[in-house]
Amino acid sequence: MPSAKRCEGVREGALPPRVVRSRTLPRPGDVRRRAGILRVMLRATIRQVEVREVEVAGESLEEVHSQLAEQRPDGFELVKAPVKMTATGGTITAVGTYHRRDKTQEISAATRDELAALVPEGWTMLHVQTV
Repeated sequence: MPSAKRCEGVREGALPPRVVRSRTLPRPGDVRRRAGILRVMLRATIRQVEVREVEVAGESLEEVHSQLAEQRPDGFELVKAPVKMTATGGTITAVGTYHRRDKTQEISAATRDELAALVPEGWTMLHVQTV
């Protein structure tokens, strides 16, 4: 069995130089900077979730497309409009799905869990950033 070598200048039971002991553990949402703790806030953008559907029919795709554009509610965006042709081939129908895109708000909290708790029912969180 090889003998263990003792390193000079290192006392028995000392921590290796890379391990640093912390006197206080930072709380979630805190960042350690030099001697003090800087409180980090999170800010999120939320948007109201609202979906509307409209069914239209026409003789051509251009006609169906123009009807969908005319029936688009203010603040909404057309996200999908699958089309179907009747068995006789004369009429094209489409169901346009519109999502609301205009109502956004900013919320702030210390942690992601607190942010999630602040999102009202019927709203969704779009993105989170650190401030």
